Amino acid sequence: MRPCYRMVLTHSLTHSLTYLLTHLCQGLLEEVTSLLLSDKLHPAMNIAKSIGYRQTIQYLCRVKHEPGDFKEFDLYMKDFAASTRNYAKRQCNWHRKDGNSLTHRLTYSLTHSLTHLPTHLPTHSLT
Repeated sequence: MRPCYRMVLTHSLTHSLTYLLTHLCQGLLEEVTSLLLSDKLHPAMNIAKSIGYRQTIQYLCRVKHEPGDFKEFDLYMKDFAASTRNYAKRQCNWHRKDGNSLTHRLTYSLTHSLTHLPTHLPTHSLT
């Protein structure tokens, strides 16, 4: 993948993940908490190793719990985002190597995308 397309993809993923983590994160935390407490989810299960669940379980089961620990929450969101970007990169590499894959060019304007790159993921409280 060309560097310019990689930057656009990274920007698109960052934007999507920011939206996801901003609007859906509390629901994911509540769902995983409920599943863990009801003993329907165990860290050794395959689903617990998927992107999102793995980071959420690690965040909820961390040893050090302090009220208002936004640093840990920020690390949780950054790990979630990094795992998603790494997965997208592996998908792109797989499609590039697979001669039978259908590919399409990104339709985003590179100039527009680069001028709207976020500087960081937002930190939100769960209250």
